[in-house]
Amino acid sequence: MTDLTKHYGEILKELEAERDALNRAIEVIRRKAGLKAQSDKSIGGHEKPTNQMEQGASEVIASPWIKSDAFFSMTAADAAQAYLSMIKRPAKPNEILAAILRGGYTNKSENPYQTLFAALTRNQDKTFANLGRAKGWGLKSWYGSKSSQAD
Repeated sequence: MTDLTKHYGEILKELEAERDALNRAIEVIRRKAGLKAQSDKSIGGHEKPTNQMEQGASEVIASPWIKSDAFFSMTAADAAQAYLSMIKRPAKPNEILAAILRGGYTNKSENPYQTLFAALTRNQDKTFANLGRAKGWGLKSWYGSKSSQAD
């Protein structure tokens, strides 16, 4: 076995461990959203997103740097603000929710999506900018004194 092959093997092992952790995170999100486990697989063996929140979860897979306690004990508004500050771009509520859940955000709501959306809307005047359904939400500070409300 060459050094390069050994190196690839180590990378694959790390990626597979990350995939397993993501699959566990997705199952937690499914349980919190009251969804059943998916048995329908798409090409490559990855689960097909079946609703908006699960689609957000698949977008967060590209952000493996989110630590499991990054949003622990934060409010929905604080966690959303912290996540948007991390990624430095607007995001849709489903992506924000999936990321903050992955980062340890918890609440007792039966519908965490509604809780997050309410927090974004309540803090729209001072913290968040609603950029419309196509673009999602950003931080008001990114846009200066412009009013960025849409939809």
